[in-house]
Amino acid sequence: MNQNSLKNLHPRLKGNNHANKEYSITRIQRDMLPQLCPYAEGKTWAEWLAERGLALAGENAAYYRELLDRLEGKVSQPVEGEGKVEVTYKVVYVDGSIP
Repeated sequence: MNQNSLKNLHPRLKGNNHANKEYSITRIQRDMLPQLCPYAEGKTWAEWLAERGLALAGENAAYYRELLDRLEGKVSQPVEGEGKVEVTYKVVYVDGSIP
C-alpha cells in the first residue's frame, strides 16, 4: 500500500463523524458551560448565555417565541374538520413498498 494514497492521507472515522465523541461540538460546548466566560467577569458561559437569551427575547419576537416554546412547550395545533371527515394514513416502507 502506497503511503501517499488518498486512503492514508485522511484519518478514517468509523460511522458518522458527529457520533464520534472526540469531534462532537455539542460535547465540547457542554463541557464549557460551567467554565468562566471571558465576555462577562465572574460569570459562567451558562449564566452569560441565559442572560443574553433573555435580553435578545426582549428585543426580537423570534427570540421571544423560541424562549416561550422552550419554557412552556410548543402549543399544539388541534386537527379540525367540517362535520365527519375521514382521515386516511398511508404507510410507505423504506424499500418503497406499500402494505
